[in-house]
Amino acid sequence: METSPEKDFERIHKLMPLVPPAALHDFLLQYASEHADFRKLWRDWLEARFMPRGNSADDLRKCVAAVFNSTPVLPDTHGPWGEDDCLDWEMLGGSMRQLMKNAADAPPDATLAMAFEFMRQLDAHNDVELSGDGWMEVEEIAYQLLDKITAYIRNGDVPIAGRRAALDQLADIAKLPVYREVGLCDMDDLLVDLRIAVLEADEALRMLDEQIEHAEEIDRDRLVLRKFELLVQLKRNGEAEELLRRFRRYCDVRRKLVELLMQANRYEEGMKELDDAIKEEEKRPYGIAIDWREMQCHYAAMHKDMKRLLPLLRILFIESGGGIKYYRELHKVIPTAEWPQCLERLISEVRERPVYNNWEVAEIYLREKLPQRVVEVVPRNCEECLGFICHYAPKLKDITAMLGMFAEAARGFARSCADRKAYKTLARFMEQARKLPGGRDCVQSLVAEFRTAYRRRSAMLEELKRF
Repeated sequence: METSPEKDFERIHKLMPLVPPAALHDFLLQYASEHADFRKLWRDWLEARFMPRGNSADDLRKCVAAVFNSTPVLPDTHGPWGEDDCLDWEMLGGSMRQLMKNAADAPPDATLAMAFEFMRQLDAHNDVELSGDGWMEVEEIAYQLLDKITAYIRNGDVPIAGRRAALDQLADIAKLPVYREVGLCDMDDLLVDLRIAVLEADEALRMLDEQIEHAEEIDRDRLVLRKFELLVQLKRNGEAEELLRRFRRYCDVRRKLVELLMQANRYEEGMKELDDAIKEEEKRPYGIAIDWREMQCHYAAMHKDMKRLLPLLRILFIESGGGIKYYRELHKVIPTAEWPQCLERLISEVRERPVYNNWEVAEIYLREKLPQRVVEVVPRNCEECLGFICHYAPKLKDITAMLGMFAEAARGFARSCADRKAYKTLARFMEQARKLPGGRDCVQSLVAEFRTAYRRRSAMLEELKRF
């Protein structure tokens, strides 16, 4: 005779002391997979049975193992490869969070034991599906516990023997399949950083030199900067600067070199480095020097170097296609009497470019109290044009010209519509335009036109029913 999950749970609870743990575990896994309502009861039971009574390393290891080994395995019919088994990750995540909360005051070595046990158990359950929303929650917990491990290894107050033992354990864990195959994090890079943290200075520098020499190009800059930090900690500043100069071809390394020079009040040297970076960037086929110019602009403003600042802002304004943040900075430094004529020249240069930022130039015209000039910068792309007009038309007094542009853009967009999503987009823009002065007539005319021209497009006609 079947009973409710509550009655079943009550009976199971009474039998717990009489049944071997392995048999109980297997039975509960099977039962939970067949009775979804049992999961909430099981979660309560887990928290009562497995949450720590103590905070020793052994207590926390046992608790983590119990949480993993008592979480139900459920059939997953949504996986990319058909039916797979997956842990009830959300339940596991909730239980682990409770365990971590209860262990918040545990000694560092006990917390370390808990973290390592979690990492091992995660791999031990790698035979079940590691996907889905629940896995993201468990992944977040893994990162939190990995942070505890790395903090322990980096902690100078922990005896060096303990830190090295923890590093050895982490190196063993890094070899496990879940960290090699699933890619929870880049364990190789992390281990390099942590090994440096537990070595004597000279030994660490030698290790970094070897890593830099054999590293792939994409990883070398990170290692160079790590060696730079170590040299600075050792107050070997001359060597640190020379290192940066030797590897200045890497963007992040050159930025660090410029920061170093500026902090040492060597302004002209720093600006020369940035000039060189701009020249090198401009030689590349698709080089973009805007980041280096922004850095120059930042330091020129700090040092009130107007001789450099004004030309830099002008170039940045033009290269950004009329970026409003550069417009604001230009407004601060150009004399009021010269401003209107200067801005007109700059916007003319921007608008001569094949592509520029129509929206930001429109905002500039509004700020300059020239709203009717917004019509001059309406985008040519049909969809962008529709959105632009719906956004800016309410801010203008006379929108006759814009309504004409809207109609042309709507016709162009309708011709290119290929699916219901596009029809919905067109209808949304027409709905917005209908609210504008004169917009109702414009939209009704378009609706009549489209019903005739596209009478075979049933999806479009359905979207037009609202008008």
